Amino acid sequence: MTRLSVQGFIGALSAPEPVFHRV
Repeated sequence: MTRLSVQGFIGALSAPEPVFHRV
C-alpha cells in the first residue's frame, strides 16, 4: 500500500460518508 492509499483509507473511515462507498 502506498501512503496515499493508507491516508485515503483512514480518511474514508474517519469521514461520516466514505467517498469510496458513495462512488
